[in-house]
Amino acid sequence: MISKIKKGNICILQRVGKMALKKKQLVLNSLWCKGCGVCAAFCPKGVLALEGEKIVIREIEKCIYCGMCELRCPDYALHLEEVAE
Repeated sequence: MISKIKKGNICILQRVGKMALKKKQLVLNSLWCKGCGVCAAFCPKGVLALEGEKIVIREIEKCIYCGMCELRCPDYALHLEEVAE
């Protein structure tokens, strides 16, 4: 079983007694975004919003870094990347 806890920008993943700390950030390439809004529709915390013809990141502090936006974006305009500590 995997449990996920978010503290600030650090996502703590726990699995069978082992713990790995991974700091992640959400990266948006607005040049690749075609403004379809699919990523915003699948974001469980409402972090993304469609403004005009492009997606913008709103309230990044609410992001749980689940990767749903990255998974659903047909244009690969969003991705999560690990940040060096």
